Amino acid sequence: MSKTQWLYNTRINTRELPEMLALGKRLNKPVCILAPSGVGKTEITQQYADKVYNGNCVTVILSHHDTTDLVGQGIPVYEDGKLFMKLSESALIPMDPDFEGILFLDEITNIDTPMAHVLYQLINERKCGGKPLPKKMQICLAGNRVFDNGASSEILGPLANRMIIVEMEPEAQHWLEDYGSMVNLHPAIYQYVHNNPDKLYEYGSEDDCPSFASGRSMKAASDVFWDLQHGNCSDKIAMVSVDGSIGNDKFLQIFPLYEASIKLPDPMMILKGKFDKQMDKDVGLAGIFSVLSSCVYHLTNSIKNNEDCCIDYGKNLIKFIADNLIEEKEIIVNYITKVVKLGQEHGKSDFIMQIRKDNPSFTTLLKDNLLFETQIKSLMS
Repeated sequence: MSKTQWLYNTRINTRELPEMLALGKRLNKPVCILAPSGVGKTEITQQYADKVYNGNCVTVILSHHDTTDLVGQGIPVYEDGKLFMKLSESALIPMDPDFEGILFLDEITNIDTPMAHVLYQLINERKCGGKPLPKKMQICLAGNRVFDNGASSEILGPLANRMIIVEMEPEAQHWLEDYGSMVNLHPAIYQYVHNNPDKLYEYGSEDDCPSFASGRSMKAASDVFWDLQHGNCSDKIAMVSVDGSIGNDKFLQIFPLYEASIKLPDPMMILKGKFDKQMDKDVGLAGIFSVLSSCVYHLTNSIKNNEDCCIDYGKNLIKFIADNLIEEKEIIVNYITKVVKLGQEHGKSDFIMQIRKDNPSFTTLLKDNLLFETQIKSLMS
């Protein structure tokens, strides 16, 4: 992405957005996130709300509504023999004084002037239709930049001056590490993005094709490749669907990786302890990452569902790493740390102790990786 495609000389990445939102909470200042389509603005904000506000996040897509939806509409009321107008309560904004969470106002760069004036009151006075907002409501906003082909206007000056505006720059490796194992990216897509990080976000094309690559559309392409692998669609339909998701000729670029990915170890065979061969090192780092990412995805679901097999899955994954990747120090530290953190993140506090018990592979990895050992001791304490 060229320099002319950025508004600010300093930007945050997707991993820094939660810290930025935490700052907004401490300062009681609205944070507005500007970024291209499909980079994770909404999803990361929801993840932040999950951790800080027990999941309370009310999203309002501003371009879908008018001012009366936001602040209420006038209702004729008779009182003491007189007729006057009274505003109804907002249909979109929670006004319960005890509400504690995020009000996420999306598509702020797709609103008209009347809506902007309503936002002045929300942001500057923290009022909606003259009524005070809940004291523990945090306001966050988001939108595209004008040159992203996803925004129709700029933020008006008086409104912009009442918030902290940050530009978020996506990074392919963060997307793979933080998002890939959450959604079970197809190995072909994982390897394509890993090998071509500049191809994850391509806004617009020279041949007027309306489809373009983004985190969101790459996930759609991943789903198509899974559908193809499961025999549910033909090569032709898969080609049309992938190109229709991320742009012309992308299917032909990724298809060789798809053919190679079919030969990778089956993640479920690894987790069940049935992969008893040495992994072919010719798959490269991207292939290794994609296999481990899929393993973490299935292990996470097993822990979430409180399945008895999750302990064995964890032990077998650690054994696979110890047997096949003992020289890959960075991979070991990264993925084993992910595995042991899963228990903490999903309410299974004894998970780390159980996967370590009677597990010589765990001991071997600790002995050979001091950084990993330090992190594990910290987690266990």
